[in-house]
Amino acid sequence: MKQLRYILASSLLLLGSCSILDIEPTSEWNAESVPTEMNHVEAILYGGYQRLGSALLSGFVYYGDARADVYYANGTTAVSQDKMIRSTLEIEMSQANWSNFYQVVKQANLNIYHIPRMIEAGTIEADEAEDFLGQSYVLRAYTYFWMVRIWGGVPLVLEPIFTANDNITIPRSSIEKVFEQIHSDLDQAILYLDNPSSSSYVKKQTTFNYWSALGLRAHAYMWQHNYTEALPVLDELINEGGYKLTELYDASLTLKDNSAARTEIAKTAYSKMFNSELASGSPESIFELSFSTADGDSNTAFDGMWSGTTPTLVAREDLAEIFGLDDYRFYAGFRQLSGGKRKAMKWVMNFTRGDARNVVLMRLADFILLRAEARLCLAGDNLTDAEKEAVVADLNQIVTRAKGPDFAWVPTGDSDTSYEFFAKEDFFDQVKLERRKEMVFEGQRWFDLIRWGDVNKALGEMVEAEAATYIFDTGAHQLNVGDSFESGQLVWPIYLNEIRRSNGKIEQNQYYK
Repeated sequence: MKQLRYILASSLLLLGSCSILDIEPTSEWNAESVPTEMNHVEAILYGGYQRLGSALLSGFVYYGDARADVYYANGTTAVSQDKMIRSTLEIEMSQANWSNFYQVVKQANLNIYHIPRMIEAGTIEADEAEDFLGQSYVLRAYTYFWMVRIWGGVPLVLEPIFTANDNITIPRSSIEKVFEQIHSDLDQAILYLDNPSSSSYVKKQTTFNYWSALGLRAHAYMWQHNYTEALPVLDELINEGGYKLTELYDASLTLKDNSAARTEIAKTAYSKMFNSELASGSPESIFELSFSTADGDSNTAFDGMWSGTTPTLVAREDLAEIFGLDDYRFYAGFRQLSGGKRKAMKWVMNFTRGDARNVVLMRLADFILLRAEARLCLAGDNLTDAEKEAVVADLNQIVTRAKGPDFAWVPTGDSDTSYEFFAKEDFFDQVKLERRKEMVFEGQRWFDLIRWGDVNKALGEMVEAEAATYIFDTGAHQLNVGDSFESGQLVWPIYLNEIRRSNGKIEQNQYYK
């Protein structure tokens, strides 16, 4: 991750764990110190971003896609991946450990605690520091948003820890309380983040800003099925944020399922968005984790998961088949291997071991499709012409970017793209289908299925591999969803050692007891 001159030790600042943060080559700041200048504030914040990268570099795949209808486990080393794909999760799996996420929370808490006190004491100027405070609030809210979707209710740690003992010994808060805190943090963030209408405002993709705060708020409302609140937030982000979809469709390209065609697809702005380091520079990207080979970063995890000789995760055949050979996203996302297997290529075009790739976690297409979904959820059973047109306008932005103008949905006619006789459910099906295609391999599918209540339906429609043979037979999931998200198998187990360290305060999720 972009370190901005800071060499961050493995322990957190101010935790009494003998960690050291090198601010400049000639000075060091030990754990007993308190921040006294803007360099310290900036270092704490970027330490949080670095730890978010550690939590989500592989985590966005494992938590967001692995349990859905996306991958097969492949190769003799893919034991943990197979357990995730089958949803046979165990309480001692390393991915069940939430400690990496709480490392992020700790960094955010430090700034949330210290910055107001430093401003009041006059050691830093409010105009200079408030944006960092706003970013810290978004960072904490974003981290809890991931956690609540993974584990359900989690302990809300809202104060900084100044001792070496970082055991979490407070009970888990309810899902409702976690979302209350997420929205409270976003309220605070929006007060302090730089105003995008200001002449001094600089839009960045690798740090949180006003627009990514809105993106997080929209996602939180959609998860809560609060479409009334979600829609105006989505409208503001899409209409006023200044983002635009990058180019993919190119009529001059000849589409073939071969390496030559993919070489050309890799040159498109769409593909480059997922295959850049430092910052993609894409006008579509809203927030991304930053990694740089110049800073010693590498996405070797990507090599193991996707690009190696024997990747541990390969794309499902029934997933690849939903695209069709006229969809440019197919060539930007899949590559045929010998033996009938397909590599997931979206993040590893022209990738060699040791390369760095940014991880795009928020982008415009995501929110356009969420807006189409929110519009449908707010509409009555019999959609008006205006409601249909609004949903189709969102859909067509995504479809025509991927396949060209000839595939735009039209209100009447005999073509396959006419929606003349669509019922509300037909529009929903198209929105869900386009979301599955557009956000493929981006850590969204599992959460979408939970939001829609479609987990069992989607997993039940999976078919066993026909063209390839796998070490693990992952044609069928072993999922027996409980009566609710919080008590059932949809959530992850809590890592056993975290429960042991809590002095009996943290209770395991019901399914895993």
